[in-house]
Amino acid sequence: MRRNKKFYVYMMLFLVLIAQLAFSGKGFIGTDVAASVRTSASGAVDMQADSTVDLYVSDDLSEDIQALPLGAAAGADAVTGEEAKIEPRIVYNSTLTASGEIIDDLTGNTGKSDFENKVISYCEDRINIYSEPDETSDIVGCMYSRSQADIIEKGEIWTKISSGNVVGYAKNTYLLFGEEADKVAPFIGDKTTVVEAEELPVYASADSSSAVIATFHAGENINAYEEIGNWVLVECESGYGYVEDTGISSTYDLATAWTVDEENAYLAEQARIEAERREAERVAAAKAAMSQSTSIGRTTNAAMSASDSEVYLLACIIEWEAGWEPYEGKLAVANVVLNRVRSSRFKQNTITDVIYAPGQFTGVLDGNGNISERFSTLLANGPSHQDSYTAAGEALAGVNNIGDYLFFISVKKANYARYSQYTVLNNHCFYVY
Repeated sequence: MRRNKKFYVYMMLFLVLIAQLAFSGKGFIGTDVAASVRTSASGAVDMQADSTVDLYVSDDLSEDIQALPLGAAAGADAVTGEEAKIEPRIVYNSTLTASGEIIDDLTGNTGKSDFENKVISYCEDRINIYSEPDETSDIVGCMYSRSQADIIEKGEIWTKISSGNVVGYAKNTYLLFGEEADKVAPFIGDKTTVVEAEELPVYASADSSSAVIATFHAGENINAYEEIGNWVLVECESGYGYVEDTGISSTYDLATAWTVDEENAYLAEQARIEAERREAERVAAAKAAMSQSTSIGRTTNAAMSASDSEVYLLACIIEWEAGWEPYEGKLAVANVVLNRVRSSRFKQNTITDVIYAPGQFTGVLDGNGNISERFSTLLANGPSHQDSYTAAGEALAGVNNIGDYLFFISVKKANYARYSQYTVLNNHCFYVY
């Protein structure tokens, strides 16, 4: 039979109770269990025939669990003295049913919750808020993890909430309520505590009969720390003291929900900021590249012969790649083509073969390896800039402004760290590996 972990905790506690009785000289033989452990109504444990056991739990739920003091024998006097003053903060009433299930009810004084009518979203990223308690209904907004909302109506599966400019339904699975939210909130948000009472006395200890060491007034912001039942440890001019939680209220600076439009606007703004950051990085990199760019100047190569059709094709590729560039950029593109014709690193050794090599000049060929429609149009109409023809002619005559560089790329895409040498001419970086 499957039992949850509380079953085993309570079994161990029950054994502790029996051990306490045994070591204090109490016998079970020939006695009624209920009678032997029943004490007075002033606060002792009463183990009834329905198997209901009241257990005392310390303020810190992670601390050891203690049983309430028992009488010395059957019919013993009620607990007196300091023991009688102990007030449990949290008590679990655990009832063992006929089917073996344990039913837990949280009773007793748990102190004032800062999230009595609020929730905190707790998930990996964000949760959707729906117009109805149904995931097929319209999404009216979202809550990112660690946001807060006011509870309008709580159900078993869905809770209607109000947060920011959003009113809708969120699944309880992704929400923290009450004590859970109280425990998490201090770790994810800054706490602000305000005095609500007209006058709020600060006591030396968590007892209204102790000395008053300070007084707060309505509207004051105070530093509040741990809670002990209905008392809260606070900081005052005299040091530290305790106030009753009914006289204060605490909030946390947690985010709220966003409408669909608000989230879209936020994401768009983040995209704009990221784009600006990348552009600033690009500009900075380009400036750094320019400062490290190798200045080659003009040199003279041996003249290269070419047919009229190859001269025309060279002028067209210059227009295709650098039509918008100044003349030096056009001349550099022409020399990249001719350097490849001369280079042993490329198997293509004619102008035509270099220009139509797969994957070399973007857009010249289509996906099937044929001349693209756009480049065909350029071939049909010819270059629109006379400089493209001039650059082709000078490069073939031996005029070179990039040395033996074999590649070029837009400065926006350049990865300068990879290049052994490079030269930046306007919007292109010419380089070798």
